[in-house]
Amino acid sequence: MSGASKPRRILIVAGEASGDRHGAGMMSEALKLDPSLSFVGIGGAEMRAAGLEPIFKAESIAVVGFLEVVSHLPALKRAFDACIEALRAGVDAVVLIDYPGFNLRLAARAREMGTRVLYFISPQIWAWKAHRVDRIARDVNRLLVVFPFEVDLYAGRGLQVEYVGHPLVDAAKATMSREAIALKLGLDPSKPTLGILPGSRPSEIRRNLPAALGAARLLRRFAPALQLVIPMASTVRAASLSAITGRFPDLPLVATREPFYDVLSLCRAAIVASGTATLEVALMEVPMVVIYRLNPLTAMAARRLTTIENFGLVNVVAGGRIVPECIQERCTPERIALKIERYLADDRLHASTVEALRKVRAKLGEGGAYPRAARSLIEFLVER
Repeated sequence: MSGASKPRRILIVAGEASGDRHGAGMMSEALKLDPSLSFVGIGGAEMRAAGLEPIFKAESIAVVGFLEVVSHLPALKRAFDACIEALRAGVDAVVLIDYPGFNLRLAARAREMGTRVLYFISPQIWAWKAHRVDRIARDVNRLLVVFPFEVDLYAGRGLQVEYVGHPLVDAAKATMSREAIALKLGLDPSKPTLGILPGSRPSEIRRNLPAALGAARLLRRFAPALQLVIPMASTVRAASLSAITGRFPDLPLVATREPFYDVLSLCRAAIVASGTATLEVALMEVPMVVIYRLNPLTAMAARRLTTIENFGLVNVVAGGRIVPECIQERCTPERIALKIERYLADDRLHASTVEALRKVRAKLGEGGAYPRAARSLIEFLVER
């Protein structure tokens, strides 16, 4: 049609399960505002379902830790090269979602190639690697942050920073009754259920799941009616789980891809790998123990770089330790079981923890993050 504007093509990159979810939410809202947009890039199943034209699968590059990255360098290089080819082919903007080790390198190349960059979900510079502020200010044109305190971190840097609220506030809602989801999973809603969330990356599952299952084995000695459920993120391969769960044939485990928040609504407590999942569990008001194990050398380096006392994101947002953390050498079945057992046995502790988790929800804003992020993207595309 004569005079019609050229459809805008966007390179979008998310490298892990939480970023895949946020990318899909942002894409869906942006396409409501402008159905002519097209998205090409890296994402998982949710982004592909939302209309992404994939150039590489996020499942192949979902890694964490310095040594773990080394073993995945060939896949990471192929993914990066695919993004550079997309830039050379021509896109109107780059949208990067979290995943800073990869995405900040890509932001620098995009700047060199003359393509503007919008970054959604700021790297956690308040936790470690604060020197990245200068790098972000140099290479990113607009930054969408999900915590209000992040705005001040970038003040005076000449960078457009917009607080859009946290997307999980809208997402963290059950869609069916506890009875209905229990029936689907073959569980009894009248019996206590423990959620086990070992992480979404293969390396996380390998390092976190054995300790969590060891804790579950100890807990069932105390509470033989305890039910065990593992919600599976979209990027998790069933084989990654079964390779470990097969070593615990005595445990009645239910691994499921049923809707995540419906599954959480069944849980009296949860064992949760540190990361975005701790906020999701908090928003569902489920008391938890935060766990995490890294390669020992990676952990040593991380301790030298980190600038915060609490490791779990739920505790960082709360401003203090409202749920226990069992990190690295403290991530043992015995310690985890001891902490979880209190949530199962002590109703007063359970209730006070739920109240503290409700205060975390209040700190995360009123919702509407994806629509705000999408509107910001549309504005970004028309800016000169």
